[in-house]
Amino acid sequence: EFVAKEEEAAQIREERRVEKAEKASEKAEQEKTAALESIQQTVEDTKKKIAEEAEAKRLAKRQEVVNFALQFEGNPYVYGGTSLTNGADCSGFVLSVFKKYGVSLPHSSVAQAGYGSKISPSEAQPGDLFFYAKGGRINHVAIYIGNGQVVHASSPSTGIRISNAFYRTPAAVRRILQ
Repeated sequence: EFVAKEEEAAQIREERRVEKAEKASEKAEQEKTAALESIQQTVEDTKKKIAEEAEAKRLAKRQEVVNFALQFEGNPYVYGGTSLTNGADCSGFVLSVFKKYGVSLPHSSVAQAGYGSKISPSEAQPGDLFFYAKGGRINHVAIYIGNGQVVHASSPSTGIRISNAFYRTPAAVRRILQ
């Protein structure tokens, strides 16, 4: 009888030890899950921050292009010209502004309209290009500066100036800068 009681006590001790170990294992598993969730949240937060910083950098670059273009407002329009100070035509103005930022464009509004990706006017962001047509053929290009406005080498009488982006109906809007 003593042996049976001793075995029963040993069995109870073993069950308690197993139960304690299972609880410890369960607690460790919960802590592991909580740690993994915390790590996952940190990774997601970091990804979001990186994406936000990339977007801010992208928008800053666009604004930098626009600010550069705006400093030539009031300078002359010269047919066939590409000089931002001595005179440029519409595509020469765009070509020269974008060249400063490492973007190579041809000296033709028709040809420039084949670059980048097509977007709608409502999607336009500063730095996008607005193209205008006469008789269905593109004959003018301008740089969107935001707030419904463009800067462009307008004409020999008005030079490089700011206009409403819809002073003529845009024939196309293209995104060159990403």
